[in-house]
Amino acid sequence: MAWQTRVRAVRWLVLASLVIVGGATWASYMSRRAQRRSAPPQPAPISADVGQQTQSFSLSKTVEDQILYTVHADQVTNFKDSGKALLHDVTIRIFGKDGSREDQITAKDCEYDPAGNSMVIPGEVEMQFNVPLGSPASASTAGTRRPVSAVSLVTSGLRFDQASGVAATDAPVRFRLEQGEGTSRGARYDPKQEILELKSDVEFLIKGNTPGTDASWVGTHVVAGNLYFARDGGTIELGDSVRIEQGARQMESTRAEIVLGTDYQVQQARLEGKVRLREAAPGYSGEARAEQGEIQFNPRGKVVGLHLAQSVEWKTQSLPGGQSREGTAQRVAMSFDDASGLLTRVNAEGQVRMVLRSAGSTQILTGQQAEMTMLPDGKTMESAQTYSSASLQLLPGQAGADRRTVTADRFDMRFGRAGALSAFSAQGSVRVLTEDTGAVSRQRVTTSDFLEASFAPDSRDLERVRQWGHFRYQEADRQAQAEQGDYTIANGNIVLSGNPVAWNPQTRVAATRMEVATESGALNAEGNVSSTFYSTPSVGSTPDEPIQVVADRLQYFRADDRAEYTGHARLWQGEDFLLEANQIQWLQEKEELRAQGRIYSVFGDVPMPGNARAETGALRSTPSYYVIRADSLLYGEGERRAHYSGNVRLEDAARVMTSGELDLFFKPSSRGTPASLAKSAGSLQEAVASSGVRITDGSRTATGDRAEYLPAQGQVFLYGNLATVTDPSQGITRGSKLTYLLGGDSIRVEGEPGSRTETRWSAPP
Repeated sequence: MAWQTRVRAVRWLVLASLVIVGGATWASYMSRRAQRRSAPPQPAPISADVGQQTQSFSLSKTVEDQILYTVHADQVTNFKDSGKALLHDVTIRIFGKDGSREDQITAKDCEYDPAGNSMVIPGEVEMQFNVPLGSPASASTAGTRRPVSAVSLVTSGLRFDQASGVAATDAPVRFRLEQGEGTSRGARYDPKQEILELKSDVEFLIKGNTPGTDASWVGTHVVAGNLYFARDGGTIELGDSVRIEQGARQMESTRAEIVLGTDYQVQQARLEGKVRLREAAPGYSGEARAEQGEIQFNPRGKVVGLHLAQSVEWKTQSLPGGQSREGTAQRVAMSFDDASGLLTRVNAEGQVRMVLRSAGSTQILTGQQAEMTMLPDGKTMESAQTYSSASLQLLPGQAGADRRTVTADRFDMRFGRAGALSAFSAQGSVRVLTEDTGAVSRQRVTTSDFLEASFAPDSRDLERVRQWGHFRYQEADRQAQAEQGDYTIANGNIVLSGNPVAWNPQTRVAATRMEVATESGALNAEGNVSSTFYSTPSVGSTPDEPIQVVADRLQYFRADDRAEYTGHARLWQGEDFLLEANQIQWLQEKEELRAQGRIYSVFGDVPMPGNARAETGALRSTPSYYVIRADSLLYGEGERRAHYSGNVRLEDAARVMTSGELDLFFKPSSRGTPASLAKSAGSLQEAVASSGVRITDGSRTATGDRAEYLPAQGQVFLYGNLATVTDPSQGITRGSKLTYLLGGDSIRVEGEPGSRTETRWSAPP
């Protein structure tokens, strides 16, 4: 039992010893491990070709007491075999010509070749241009921030020539501008010339960095074959095919120059060589071409203006409405909305020509200057104005419709929502040339100080033209003038108001209001109508007195050259003929006169009150005139005959004859031409009255069915069953034919076979 107790005690002792030894071993291991961690690392073994390693490196070049550049590296490794060195954490500071500017090149590693005076940076390198003076030399300097520059780029494979200070690479480049960023392939910077060249495949985005910039604004995209940034001139030159895009708008040119402000923000771009502007949207396309262009940018990099110059031409097409616009000019300026970038205004100058087409109709505007305002959609024209002498051609969409050309000092054109011309106005030396495109070629010309025109919304053809201010109308030998002319295309009538006057070589008409039918040549006049008809004399003869007509209204029918006067109508010719009636018709070509209703006419020495107008019944006591009243009159100068009918009454200073009808026959003219109205009285050859004839000659009265009067002989032939002459002093004479001299005492009585005659003589007191 005791033995067993001693055995157990020995076992516990051995176990305790093992625990103590293990713990000591573990503690020793952990202590050695901790010592290995806290010990400084051993330097890597130096390569066999490394000659020396230093912690700092500096290099500079001075030209004429002016530091051209400095090179600083935090660590340098020199290679003894090649003589080259590897610079770590490198900063190259390149100064301007006069030391007022500073550029920086920073890289992690740089291979330096003292013998070749060059440095090569195989890895990533950053170049910063126009770093503010006094900025830290290295972006990695503790406790400082990276300096700000206007332009910077990141690339690799950069070569820096110590002799010239030129830095170049053929590797891809990422660069940043004040308002955007982009990429290219290859770059070269010459500090003496202060020019940065991006060699090829240039592409960058201009996007403003001003506060409040719309987050949806993606920027203006620029693509070019190469780029040159000239710091001195503050310009960026783009070459080898340039493309500038903003949304659906694309501008192209052979080369371009971007002008930067003092803060290196993009202000404008100048385009040269085959400039082209294109824009496309659903249902719309537009294109413009020129030799030169200039783009204006706002601080956010949006295009707000585009100027095109030299042989500018443009064309737009709107598919849904069928409208198209095309034009040419020497200079065109386009303005775009600052917020939306949509086109708001277009100014064209120098030999401007615009062609507007819509639904078959065409308008062509030419002049030296035109300004166009766009609707909010930026595509549809709202209005157009010209400020110099211009011409607008209106070509109809319908066959046979008139073609018009309007010229004026200024035009104001208005367009509908669909973009079609809806109305326009003109002022200053307005002239409208209307050409008939039908089978008969005719031209009409109207002139005025002002004009307004409107178009039909359905056909989009010209609907109405109103001209005022010294309005004048001319078509062939027809002319008219008034204060205003209002032309309605549908009926082809021009309404003249404001002292209108119309005339041709044979006729002149004045009234308060006139309406001229341009197609038929008819004319309606109202209010104080006054007309003058001129005769055309034969060769070697003097012209007759003109025929004057006044009335309340006039209707002129060109087809038969007929003028119809109504309402207090009065016609006269010189002092030898006067006619008054309710209605007078004068057919000038036929030289035929017709009158109806309450006719009062005078042949011969017409009694005039002194103002070239006769008063009814105001007769002078002279035997050289005939006054005739009737219900109707037909006078033909060719037939030398005047026919009166209905309650006819003829009188002169001594006698009166009444009848149902009366015919006056005149002698032929001594010149072999029809006698004029003015000369008819003096050439009266015979007067024939019929139907209830009654002649009062002093106290003598004669009645019969028919009477023939020969004024040259003063002889009267009276016919009837029975014809009767009653003379209070001579008695009564009856017969089938009585012949007597006016004012004479004798009467010859003749009877037909089987008829009776009767003579009764009064005995003298």
